[in-house]
Amino acid sequence: MSAKRCPKCGLVNPGSADRCDCGRSFVDGTQGQTLGERIDAKRGGDANREDRRAERDTAIRRARNWILAVGLLIFVVDQITINVVYGALLPADWKVRFLFIDTAILGFFVAMFIVARTKPLGACIAALCGFWAMHIILAIINPGSLFQGLIIKALFTMALIRAIQQASAAQRLVDELGEVFS
Repeated sequence: MSAKRCPKCGLVNPGSADRCDCGRSFVDGTQGQTLGERIDAKRGGDANREDRRAERDTAIRRARNWILAVGLLIFVVDQITINVVYGALLPADWKVRFLFIDTAILGFFVAMFIVARTKPLGACIAALCGFWAMHIILAIINPGSLFQGLIIKALFTMALIRAIQQASAAQRLVDELGEVFS
């Protein structure tokens, strides 16, 4: 069966098509709904699509906020611990070194926060892996550190897992909202 060229828009359609994507009927020449309008109607219309987009945006925002919150809390808790709890025991040059390390860690989480705008699931997984890589490195240096602050580590892990869940929900919504020909 040969292809059909639409007399209205010029699009080449399969020979079996009864209607062009622009809505023009090959049978009687009438103008109907476009392909996009038919897809919207099948999925529940533009209002449903906008609701799904808003839901996706909310899920991405929550995932990003979890990443940023964990990074900021790590920075603040470490700096309070270094400067208040151990302040008198640590020389000033070590405090500066720890400040640089904490700033680099915060920079990683801020970078994942930014990346999560376009790649939320990957950024959330990277943030969780980075969080635990940091603690594994600390445990290699000082094995006792693995059990220090276990409750906080568990809470941060749960927060990052929650971010992954939010990013997964956003990805499902992105997949549902995907265009037919993209």
